[in-house]
Amino acid sequence: MCRCIRSQDCFHDASTDHWTLLHDHKLITTPHHTPGILDLHGDNRGWKLGQIVFATGTVSNSADGALAMNSVHSRSEEQAHVHVCDRPVSVLRKYLDGIASPAAYAHGLTPMDFDQLGFPKHSVLCRAGSTWPFDVADLVESYLNGLSSAAPCAWFYAGAGLITDQRGYTWGCVTTMGSAEFLFCMN
Repeated sequence: MCRCIRSQDCFHDASTDHWTLLHDHKLITTPHHTPGILDLHGDNRGWKLGQIVFATGTVSNSADGALAMNSVHSRSEEQAHVHVCDRPVSVLRKYLDGIASPAAYAHGLTPMDFDQLGFPKHSVLCRAGSTWPFDVADLVESYLNGLSSAAPCAWFYAGAGLITDQRGYTWGCVTTMGSAEFLFCMN
């Protein structure tokens, strides 16, 4: 991020404030100290910049790309960042492509029957949408606000991702275990 600030040649958009696509085109972050997903408090600007990156073709496109943010439990850095991935073939995208009626998933988070890559059924919750930009931060906040105070550790396992199916529906998902980067960007 320091190199981006000094050189002022990293991709960003005025509508996303200081959120910036770093030089390697694999991460979006902000110069503001924001440790992770639990500290975003509804800030969708990093997710929006990822969608702009795909819309402009700066990295991949919405049909082939995916975005991910790891949970507190699975993250490796103490600064919020969105992984930007070119992933035309993925296990999750193939699963979502097989859903007959994505519009039925447009109203709130739905526990998915996805049970691959070490993610048991209902450990990935998704909402489908056709509006732009998709508000992933709101999705995460809704999930976190719905957690029971009797299960405080569940917060630390919440990750998120964004992916588009072959029909053009955008899916925002919350992971309740494992690495969101692994699910959205590596398989």
